Amino acid sequence: MQVSGEIFLDPGQINTLAGFWVSIFVHFLVGSAGGVLLAYFMKFAGYDFYWIKGLALAGFMLLMGMGLVVDMMGIAPQMRRDAVGVLFHIISYIVYGLAVAYILYSFAGIRRARS
Repeated sequence: MQVSGEIFLDPGQINTLAGFWVSIFVHFLVGSAGGVLLAYFMKFAGYDFYWIKGLALAGFMLLMGMGLVVDMMGIAPQMRRDAVGVLFHIISYIVYGLAVAYILYSFAGIRRARS
C-alpha cells in the first residue's frame, strides 16, 4: 500500500492518516484498472483458459508496475534488498490475477445463462 501512495506523495507523508487513505485509493484504482483491462481482453479473446489470462495479467502488472514504474520513479528502493518482500509481491500479484480472472469467468457464465 505504501508503494502505491508513494507514487503521489512524499515519503514523509506516507505514514499519516491522509497518506494511508491516498495509498488505499491508489491501490484500488490500479487494481481496478487491471481488472478492466482483463475484462476487455477476455471479452474479445474468449473465456477459455481464463486462469492463463489471469497469470498473464499478473505478469504484466508485476513487470510494468513493480519492474518499470516503481524503478523509474525511484519508489521504495529498499524493496530490492528484501527478497522475501519481493517474493510476497509476486505471490500477491499471482493471487490477484487468478482471482480477477475467475471472477470475470464466473460473471460471464452467469451472464450467458441469463441470455
